[in-house]
Amino acid sequence: MARIDVSALSQKAERLRALHHTGRILVLPNIWDPGGARMMEWLGYPAVATASASNAYSQGYDDGQQITLEAILDIVGRVATSAHVPITADMAWGYAEEPQDVAENMRRILRAGAVGINLEDSVHEGERLFEVEFQCARIRAVRDMAREEGVPLFINARTDVF
Repeated sequence: MARIDVSALSQKAERLRALHHTGRILVLPNIWDPGGARMMEWLGYPAVATASASNAYSQGYDDGQQITLEAILDIVGRVATSAHVPITADMAWGYAEEPQDVAENMRRILRAGAVGINLEDSVHEGERLFEVEFQCARIRAVRDMAREEGVPLFINARTDVF
């Protein structure tokens, strides 16, 4: 696997974490390409997010993990190298179900440059939710992977129950 600058990613991850604890609402504009990331950075946003729907639609796919993981890795990698602000990526339900498979996919997205992720608890656009303990195991596996990588990845454990 490609070498990553752990120090730089860790600094961005810590910046993203700190932005969640300022006492003010953190607005994360959703972008889908490097130009959008650079524009939002220029406008003064301290971090940006990629959205699964905008990533998919901008590449001609429907939402709901219809776009390939390889395409998402490419988009996130180009976005992350184009801007200096922290990037958080909406990774839907992780492009896998089993905890270790999700963790390996999130390792790849971290190595592409994302320092935060959204990880949903539903499969196929809310058709079903993962059992709570199983979803917790998925999150733990991602957290353990991030520790192995030495980067405090920010995990937004999203629920789609509502």
